[in-house]
Amino acid sequence: MATPGYTLISVYADYHLSVGNSDLKLFVRGDNLRDEEIRNHTSFLKNYAPEAGRGVTLGVRFDF
Repeated sequence: MATPGYTLISVYADYHLSVGNSDLKLFVRGDNLRDEEIRNHTSFLKNYAPEAGRGVTLGVRFDF
């Protein structure tokens, strides 16, 4: 069964800071920003379970 096309838009940005001998990273990530219904052609579950919708992640990572 053919599935319609889609345009997947995802972005990622991060900022690094040095804190003494450690590193601090602040980041933001956006996935499927157009909130399209995506059905992976190679998935056996494409007719039952589409890929995840729009998502945004904010985070902090501290390496020491």
